[in-house]
Amino acid sequence: MLESLVGAIGEIRGSLKQGSFASEAEISRSVVMRLLSILGWDVWNSKVVTPEFPIKMGTDSPRGKSKAVDYALCDLPGKPLVLIEVKKVGKANARGEEQLFDYCFRQGVPLAVLTDGRSWGFFFPSGRDSFEERRFATVDLEDGDIDGSAEIISRYLAFEDVRTGEAHRRAHDDYYAFRQQNEAAANFEMVWAKLLREPPKVLKD
Repeated sequence: MLESLVGAIGEIRGSLKQGSFASEAEISRSVVMRLLSILGWDVWNSKVVTPEFPIKMGTDSPRGKSKAVDYALCDLPGKPLVLIEVKKVGKANARGEEQLFDYCFRQGVPLAVLTDGRSWGFFFPSGRDSFEERRFATVDLEDGDIDGSAEIISRYLAFEDVRTGEAHRRAHDDYYAFRQQNEAAANFEMVWAKLLREPPKVLKD
């Protein structure tokens, strides 16, 4: 599977560099559906790969009580395990999608993906941080390492691993590892800044 995924990503990279994908529909068909098929998903079975999956919004939604996410990956009909939102190239900005992906948390969907074909952001909805900080992995199909991109996409979206819950366990572990790294880096910067402002006496001497 990885070999086929690497080959497909290489071809997609060429198309991205040529600016071949002008719409969300083209990205959905030529990038998302293609990769999902290689990953083992039955993309022609709408009960498994459900397009325009309806989302129940709260009563405080400014535009009504229902929206739709582009794709829901399901084990059982109507029970999504992954939600995928597709944008035009360059428009995969998570700031405007917080309410949409909040559905994952409220309904227990363990993984959310935001992609514009080029960039793939993987979110852990039940994480403790702000929505933006729940993104624990990012893939760039145009400029990133092709082998590494294939491994990451397969790690979280391979059909069998999603179905058995293994992909969710990986996402959980990787999110918390990523979070700990960020906290360690932030603490280091804070301590270093404090040392610069108030160096200990031993350093002054």
